[in-house]
Amino acid sequence: MEPLRMRWPRGPIRWLFSRNPLVRWVDRLEAVIVLITASAALMAVPVAGAVGTAVHSPRLL
Repeated sequence: MEPLRMRWPRGPIRWLFSRNPLVRWVDRLEAVIVLITASAALMAVPVAGAVGTAVHSPRLL
């Protein structure tokens, strides 16, 4: 019986730093796009919260 081994998920960001010559440039480009998109989404959340608070706070008073 083999023990259960948990491994880190292999995502597209890992392809950016791999030295594997079989990884296509399109794969690396996709990893960059995913990284930029995820960063933009995470930065948009507090901005949306601030805008929502500014828009709706005068109406509550």
